[in-house]
Amino acid sequence: MINLNLFRRLAARSAFFLLICAAAMGVFQFLICAAVSTINVQAVGAQLLGSLPPMMQAMMGQQLLTLFTPAGLLAFGWNHPITIAIGAAVAIATASRAIAGEVESGAIELVLAQPISRATYLATHVAFGFAALACLTLGGLAGSVAGQLVWKLPVFRLAPAFALGFGFWLLNAACFAFALMVSAFAREAGRAAGITFVAVLASYLAQAVGRLWSRAAFLLPWSIYERFTPRLLLTTGHLPADALAVLGGIIVAGVALAWLRFARRDLP
Repeated sequence: MINLNLFRRLAARSAFFLLICAAAMGVFQFLICAAVSTINVQAVGAQLLGSLPPMMQAMMGQQLLTLFTPAGLLAFGWNHPITIAIGAAVAIATASRAIAGEVESGAIELVLAQPISRATYLATHVAFGFAALACLTLGGLAGSVAGQLVWKLPVFRLAPAFALGFGFWLLNAACFAFALMVSAFAREAGRAAGITFVAVLASYLAQAVGRLWSRAAFLLPWSIYERFTPRLLLTTGHLPADALAVLGGIIVAGVALAWLRFARRDLP
């Protein structure tokens, strides 16, 4: 059960930040489409592949050829560090404020002095966080589709578009759940956000290093970002079962641990 008055308060407080982030997502995906439409991506890919040493060609040849297609570059836009950073920023900021931020400001005592239980309070924040991430995802998809229409690129089909959007939402919902768990133990929003940022950055770097260095490939299963593969989602049109299990498990575990701590902690 959620409290509508509290939900509206959270929406009003975060509206400007969320609108800016959703607009940035949409504009960035639109610009990716514009860039793809102005270059011969296959020729650029072949040229880049030919400039690499033979060892690198053997290691990265197939990956580069797959990437340097219109569909591959559009998918890359959803895996770009800017896209990842915007998603993580919304997830971390929203969750860090939910408990630690309200404890730090003293507002949580005033809210819970109303006829609102702790369960309703937390459920409302979780619902708002998930809704905020859905709005962010829709902003990005709107930018992609608008760019495809304007620049005469193949438009995402419904099933791949849904899989891409759901995968992106699920990835950031996992970040949100982890940040909410940290927030439930912290008393300052900045500290909760900082701890979560370090964990998310470590996960992202584990994927980057694991993909670039074969000896570090063992790190890949430990990165949540390895569970979000835009090219695969756009190709198959459905989310892999292992990604759904891992990210869904993080969401359930994070929210459950946040509740167990929040239900028992002293306030402030």
